[in-house]
Amino acid sequence: MNRLIKIIVVLLESFLCYIFFIKEYSIGCLFKTIFNISCFSCGLTRGFKEIIKLNFIESFNYNLLSIPIFFLLIYINLLLISDIIFDKRNLNNYLKKMGTYYKKIIVIIIINTIINNLRGI
Repeated sequence: MNRLIKIIVVLLESFLCYIFFIKEYSIGCLFKTIFNISCFSCGLTRGFKEIIKLNFIESFNYNLLSIPIFFLLIYINLLLISDIIFDKRNLNNYLKKMGTYYKKIIVIIIINTIINNLRGI
């Protein structure tokens, strides 16, 4: 990714965080609306809002993956910002490394989706 695109991504993420967490704008899950079942990310926004309020148990109740995904996103954004500042490729290297675990990640996502639907989230 070139530097300009990285800056645009950071600005866009900041804008979306402002809309969803500060203004508390919410959109429903399109997948759940169409198919009437929860997807793997159902409850993540509510879980992230609870993490910001330091209610980790409540966050965990909304979605089991909300805490790890929240901190993973922070880490990825820190890598992105460091790439912009120091003109490095740390994020690319990290994503390549994560790509080797894609089968395990897919299994975790499927298990989380099943649990979300059993819990009725």
